Amino acid sequence: MDLEIDDAALEKLRAGRTPLPVAADGSKRPAIPAWKHLQGTPPTEAVVRAWYAETPDAGLAKLTTAYEVTVDIDDPALADELVADIALQAEAPLERTPRGGLHIDLASSVPTSSGPLVTGDGVHVGDLKAAGGYIITAPTPGYSRINAVGTSLPVRDARAWVVETLAAFGVSIRDAGRRDGAESASGRSDGRGAIAEGTRNTRLASYAGTMQQRAMSPAAIEAALLAENAQRCDPPLPVHAVRAIAASIGRYPPGEPPVEAEASSPSDRSRAKTGGAFILDAPASVPALWGDGDDVLHAAGEALLIVGPDGVGKTTLAQRYVLARCGFASELLGYRVEAARDRVLYLA
Repeated sequence: MDLEIDDAALEKLRAGRTPLPVAADGSKRPAIPAWKHLQGTPPTEAVVRAWYAETPDAGLAKLTTAYEVTVDIDDPALADELVADIALQAEAPLERTPRGGLHIDLASSVPTSSGPLVTGDGVHVGDLKAAGGYIITAPTPGYSRINAVGTSLPVRDARAWVVETLAAFGVSIRDAGRRDGAESASGRSDGRGAIAEGTRNTRLASYAGTMQQRAMSPAAIEAALLAENAQRCDPPLPVHAVRAIAASIGRYPPGEPPVEAEASSPSDRSRAKTGGAFILDAPASVPALWGDGDDVLHAAGEALLIVGPDGVGKTTLAQRYVLARCGFASELLGYRVEAARDRVLYLA
């Protein structure tokens, strides 16, 4: 059940975001006379309750900052394509707008400024809402959440992420915040920005998933990934790693999510052991589902608990691990992830 707007405002505040009441007349203007001071001093819960007690019909917005950024896509067709991306749905909070647009919440490691998103042909497709702005959000009437991801997608550079992501959907954004042809640390020049180490597998797997959904052949997916790797990954992944990503995604029929279709046979007794062997025998090395050598984060046959305080990204990490187990990436946090041979069930 959707939260009442005042409860949703309190939930935003407790999650570290600053809520803002907006007028119910559709003007999108704030419902309080002054709000700029909230950028430096968030309201208390008592103040938020007072806002909605005085204006119970008010909608809800949240302040955006240099680091808490919202991508506001106005083009409904582009929004539809982004919503259909399986990896994006699992990674980032997504909301639909009244006119068919889309909001994507990002947590940027580097400061970001607000600005329009304009293609090389001069077509305005949306805006980047960052420092000094606000964005209307659900459950304001007309706005609806698409998925259950509650934590902004962590990215190094929000503006570069937008440029790179939209490029994967055939939309070339004129990046006013970066000099044309800015060079990466390795000296390669690319107006769309380099794909940094630590994000290469995930980003290439996302590109591959988009191409697979568009019925591109495995050979075409591999060729495109190899080109992106050579031109934009900093430093490039080994060729065999790129081919593994392409093969992992390309082996599934177009339109079907990349999960393994065959389940283990109930009659397979190859894993059966005696009680003594089960208790006393130990492998020479720990079989890892996630890890390398002696550094094992998730051992085969064991449970994995991700523990930490609120707001540090536990849900996002779990989702990225599930995506890697489904074959979307071959590593996470610098450690190898073994793709699952059976189906993967994710319950949120």
